[in-house]
Amino acid sequence: MEKKKLKFYYRVVTVICLFFLIAGVCFTIYMMADNKKKNISYFEEATGSMAKTITSLIQSNMETLDGVALTIGQMEVTDLEHLLPVIREINNRNSFFRMGFIDAGGSGDMVDMDGTIHQNLDFSQEHFYQKAMEGANALSDTVDDPYSGKYINYYGVPVVIRG
Repeated sequence: MEKKKLKFYYRVVTVICLFFLIAGVCFTIYMMADNKKKNISYFEEATGSMAKTITSLIQSNMETLDGVALTIGQMEVTDLEHLLPVIREINNRNSFFRMGFIDAGGSGDMVDMDGTIHQNLDFSQEHFYQKAMEGANALSDTVDDPYSGKYINYYGVPVVIRG
């Protein structure tokens, strides 16, 4: 009789252990799924917030460049020699990596924040340039900058010279 009771207790203990093991595995799977769902929700929220911040920054940069374009248009000057002091001063007061002027033929002169000048660059085939020439503000795709090795975006705003 003792052996039967002992076997019964072993079976009960084994069943209880299996129950806790299965419950523990189920709880772990549930927690992993819940954690994954919370992480996805957090990342969606973070990327949404980041998108709003970037959109706001782009809009702010466009507004700044619209003001610069208006000023250059009123100056009625398009050569780098005369624009260079103005562009440098504006560039010293903002966070643009490079600023410049592209003429109606697509040839551009650019000045980096550190004062490096890049002359006679061809932008004629660039979408942002073509859109700006149509009178609209434009933003390029992110491109690899050949001068710095960093990734950059070009902003294009039309400059209307009334002279």
